[in-house]
Amino acid sequence: MLAAERSKADIDSHLESFIQRKFCSIVVSNSLYADPIRDRFWNLLNQYKEIASGGGYKNNVGEPVKDKLEFIKGYKFNIAFENSMVSGYTTEKIIEPCIVNTVPIYWGNRLVAKDFNPEAFIDISDFDSLDRAVDYVIKVDNDPELYTSYLKANLLNRYPYLDYEEIISNFFNNIIDNGMPVFRTKYGRVGIFLKEIENIKEPTSNNIFKKIFKKFGAVLDN
Repeated sequence: MLAAERSKADIDSHLESFIQRKFCSIVVSNSLYADPIRDRFWNLLNQYKEIASGGGYKNNVGEPVKDKLEFIKGYKFNIAFENSMVSGYTTEKIIEPCIVNTVPIYWGNRLVAKDFNPEAFIDISDFDSLDRAVDYVIKVDNDPELYTSYLKANLLNRYPYLDYEEIISNFFNNIIDNGMPVFRTKYGRVGIFLKEIENIKEPTSNNIFKKIFKKFGAVLDN
């Protein structure tokens, strides 16, 4: 089974605790170069319930958190906005919440639904105003069945004629074989992300990302 498939058994066995979690989190280092839409959305949603901010941006938990995944898994939702809207460009922001069975509230890549299942996250771009987007998040927060449907949805779109693991492996093999300059995964955001994934103890449904990042790191470190 592709590890992008969520394990419904895992979700069901932890369902009550998932639903009872605190409301929403965000972890952003700063907002200096980010689109102001994040500020506007944060201000609107925060009027409903307080959003826990674990980064340098609007921090209200005492200090920046040391373990992002450990922090966001304690919340039902995570605000996962890109710094800007660039079609075809998606970062790890949408993946991280799903690894710990938290629903991403996403904004950024207009084409994100080509790769990621729109039933697994809330895309702010689907709404004609931020007010309506906030209203929908509130609706999901108050509807356990609707919220659970997001948790159980597979993050990656499934196309039966594609072998995702082979495609991804070929992609990375091409980088290595051609000797292209790449970053080493012991450092930077991907290196930190690898360490965070290794520390996850509870069952998770998106093991494909663990496998990909582990393989990527192993290849680049050789």
